[in-house]
Amino acid sequence: MKLLAATRILLVGVLCLAAPGMASAELRIVIGSGQVEPLPIAVTDFFGATPADVQIGADIARVVAADLERSGLFKPIDKRAFIQSPESLRALPRFGDWRVINAQALVTGATVSLPDGRLRAEFRLFDVYGETQMTGFAITAAQAVGWRRIAHQIADKIYARLTGED
Repeated sequence: MKLLAATRILLVGVLCLAAPGMASAELRIVIGSGQVEPLPIAVTDFFGATPADVQIGADIARVVAADLERSGLFKPIDKRAFIQSPESLRALPRFGDWRVINAQALVTGATVSLPDGRLRAEFRLFDVYGETQMTGFAITAAQAVGWRRIAHQIADKIYARLTGED
C-alpha cells in the first residue's frame, strides 16, 4: 500500500513538473512584406516664354512623370485635375489647391532656350503638406544632349530626394 501511495505521489510530481513544459506554446510572428502605396505627385508642365520652350517644358514634364511612375513608388496625378497653371506657379504655389487633389509632392519648372543654343531647365520640388521647397536645381546643356536627357536627370534628382536613394 505504501508502495502504491509512493508511486502515485511520484507520478503526480512528475506530471506537475512536466505539465508546464507541455502546455507552453511557441509564439511565432511572421512579418511579410508591407503594402507600399505610391506617393501621389503632381508634375506640372514647365513654364516657357516662347512656344518652343512651352513644348519642351511639356515634354520634359511628361518624361519626368513617366520615369517616376515606372519606379513604382510614385503615382503622377492627372494634369486635368490641376488648379494652378504653369504661369501662376512661377511664384510660390498655392498649396491648398494641391492638397485638394491629394498631391503630396509638387514639381514645377521652367525652360528657356539660351542665345548660344543651349537649353536651360530649372525645377523645384515642394512638399505640399509641409508647404516647403525640398530641392531645386537648374540644368544647362547643349541642344545635342537634348531635353530628354535633362528630363531623366531631373527625375533622378527628385527620386533621390524623396527616397534617399540614388
